[in-house]
Amino acid sequence: MPVYVYQCSGCSARWEEFHTVAERHEESCSTCVNSKLFIVPQVQKFMPFHEGVYEHIAKDPMYITSKKRLKDECRARDVTSKYIVD
Repeated sequence: MPVYVYQCSGCSARWEEFHTVAERHEESCSTCVNSKLFIVPQVQKFMPFHEGVYEHIAKDPMYITSKKRLKDECRARDVTSKYIVD
């Protein structure tokens, strides 16, 4: 799910939200209750996959050899990794 950075046109408050693409325009400002928001353009935030030991997936470090295996292990444990983009 992508991260969207919103900015309020009324009070200039800025925050990040996780939304599906379909939900990206359903947000309103919690500070001033303004519904006129715009999405601040962001550079894609991900890191390229590298074979190696991944410590953030499971209790014990795992040696991951492919991006597919990393996706499968993350999915099996219901975790995410900044090294893959869905």
